[in-house]
Amino acid sequence: MVQGRPGRGTKRQQHLRAARERKRQKREERLDREEVVVGDLPEERLDREEVVVGDLPEEPRVGVEVVDLPEELLARVGVEDDSELEESELEHSEDEDFEEEEACEVTDTEEDPVEVNTFALQTMMASSRELGLDAFEDNTTVFNYQRGAEPSVRTQYRQVQHARELEEGAKNTRTLEHYFQRSGGKQANPITLGRSTPAISSDELKKIKREAAIKSIKKKIESKKGMNGQNLMRHQAVLGFLQIQRAKKLGESREHLALQVARCFGKGIYFARRIVSWEREWLEDGAIPEGKRGCYTKTKSWFKDEGVEQAVREWLLGRSGEGTFPST
Repeated sequence: MVQGRPGRGTKRQQHLRAARERKRQKREERLDREEVVVGDLPEERLDREEVVVGDLPEEPRVGVEVVDLPEELLARVGVEDDSELEESELEHSEDEDFEEEEACEVTDTEEDPVEVNTFALQTMMASSRELGLDAFEDNTTVFNYQRGAEPSVRTQYRQVQHARELEEGAKNTRTLEHYFQRSGGKQANPITLGRSTPAISSDELKKIKREAAIKSIKKKIESKKGMNGQNLMRHQAVLGFLQIQRAKKLGESREHLALQVARCFGKGIYFARRIVSWEREWLEDGAIPEGKRGCYTKTKSWFKDEGVEQAVREWLLGRSGEGTFPST
C-alpha cells in the first residue's frame, strides 16, 4: 500500500480552500458587474424586459419566443458564461493533478529503480549457442588439478562398516536363480549355499580402510599437541608400514615389509613384530599404546634429599666435639 508523505493532506486542504475562496470572490465580482450593468440600462428597456418576462406563460410552450435583449447585455452574459466554464475546467484539472500526485507519491524508504545492463548476459548466451551449449543444462567446466568433494575419515569408516555388515549378512543367502525353477522340476543352476559375491571385494575394502588410516595417523602426527620420543617413533613406524603396503609385491609377507620399516629406524625383528601389532590396533581402535620406557626407574636415594643433607650436616656439627658417630 502506497503511503502519502506527512503533511500532504493538510496541503491539499489548503489548496481546496484557496480554490473555493477564489471561486466565491469571482462569483461576488460577477454579481457586482450584473448589478452595475442593470443599473446603467434606461428605464424604458427595464420596463420592456419586465413586460416581456411577465407575458410568458407558466407552462412551457411548444415554440420558443426570442426575446430582444440589448447586444451589450448579451455580450456580457456570454463572456461571463465562458469565464465560468473555464473556471470549472481549471478546478477539475487541478483536482485531477492532486489525485495523480497522491497516486504517484511513495514513501521515503523506497529506493530508485536500478537499471540492469543485460548486454553481458546476452553476449554469454550468444557465445554458448555458438559452442552448442544449452543455458538450461549443467555445462560445468572441469579444470585441471581440480579437487572434488572428499569424504571425511568418519564417513569412510562408516562406509567400510556398512559394507562389512552387508557382506556378513549375505553369507548364508541363496541366489535369485534358486527361486526360478523349470517346468520339469529342474533348476537352471544347482543350489549353492555359502558366501555370495559382495558388492565390494575384500581387497578393495582393505585398501579403503588403509587409506583412511593413513590420513588419520598423519593428522595425529601433525596435530598441535605434538608427540615426541618413543610415541612419535611408534606412529611414524606404523605410518611407514601402511604406506609401504601400497607397493606390496606378490610373495612379500607383512613381516618382511615390517622388518624393512624397522631397519629404517635402526631396529630389528622384535620392533618389526611390534609394528605389525600396532598397525592392527590402529586400524581397529584408532590408537597406539604409549611406551612405558623410563617409567620403571628406581626411586632417588634419601641421601640426595636436601632436607636430609641439612639435618645430617647439623648433627655432625653438634657432635664434632665428641669425635664419635651415631651407631647405625
